Amino acid sequence: MFDAEEGLEKIWLIWSEHSVAELETLIKLANPNDAGLFNDPSRASVVAWYLKTLAATDTQVEKGGTGWRMKLKGNGEVLAGVGTLKHQ
Repeated sequence: MFDAEEGLEKIWLIWSEHSVAELETLIKLANPNDAGLFNDPSRASVVAWYLKTLAATDTQVEKGGTGWRMKLKGNGEVLAGVGTLKHQ
């Protein structure tokens, strides 16, 4: 869910052949009460570390086409890329 502020929103796209333990604990936060937010600093550091690790992988990100489209190419069990959406 987007907030009321306009601007660019970063969105991570992660494709995995298997469940990812570092991200599985976040699934239960996707509800109206938590709205995907977590306040546990240790959980935040684990997720930040994992996303930083993914950013260092050799995944090719292709953006373009009509509308918003992102294509991930690479080797391995997990592919990830960051996209941006303009929130108006």
